[in-house]
Amino acid sequence: MDKTDFLKCLSTMRTIFEVVSTAASSLMEMNAMNVSPTQEESAQLQEAFGDIRDQLYQLKAESQEKIQEYNARKEETAIAAEGALGEYTRMQQNLIQLEKANGEAKVALAQKNAEKDEIQRACRKSEADLEDIRQRRDEEVRKSKKKADDLKKWFWVPGYGIYLAVDALVNELDNEIGALSRRLEKERQRQSELSEQYGQICREVEERNQKIEMTRARMTDQNRQIEQQNATIDMYKKQLLYWEDFHMQISKLESRFKAGGNSPEMMYEVIELMEAFEDAAEK
Repeated sequence: MDKTDFLKCLSTMRTIFEVVSTAASSLMEMNAMNVSPTQEESAQLQEAFGDIRDQLYQLKAESQEKIQEYNARKEETAIAAEGALGEYTRMQQNLIQLEKANGEAKVALAQKNAEKDEIQRACRKSEADLEDIRQRRDEEVRKSKKKADDLKKWFWVPGYGIYLAVDALVNELDNEIGALSRRLEKERQRQSELSEQYGQICREVEERNQKIEMTRARMTDQNRQIEQQNATIDMYKKQLLYWEDFHMQISKLESRFKAGGNSPEMMYEVIELMEAFEDAAEK
């Protein structure tokens, strides 16, 4: 605990102690030898009484000011610490929300990834089916053209119905190709949408991760600030107790000084009490 202010007061008091102690000791020796003090010695004693009264009054006033000062500092720091704690709590709640959102996002990513795999399989199947049907259609078209060429040469030969059947099959395959192409286009569009959604979720997760790291760093700084503020509050509390005790002791000395009159014996007793307090305070 910092005792600079108090030890400064003790330094001032020590000078007075020495003067008063010397005067009181001299007069007490005279009393013991039944020697009356001279007028000058009595004047010195009265002057010493006046100095000690002034010092006690000043120290009492200064100790009261210190009590008020450290009490104000304690209250001010306590308010700041309460605000810092509130901010820490808000950051903690925000961190919980960010981590919760990322937890939900991970579930969504797993779902989107499963959907992407499924739609990719569907696309590959549609592409394979489409390629197969196109090959069949091309083969049927080739057959149809050959039949048409043959019919031009041998139109009187029965077989025109076969040509019509092949032509109908080609039309049916064309319709199936169209349907498959439209389905594949929808699947590819869905695949693109899922990829975009997956990427968007990933970007949001990364943004939240950055916010989480920043929030944790701020919480660390905030916690350090709170610890410093609490340590300062404890120091101010100790200072308050110290100065309140000092004020009480000075008040007791002042009362004892006033009640004892201006006798050398009383002065010597007061000095002993003051020196005892000084020794206790310096420990």
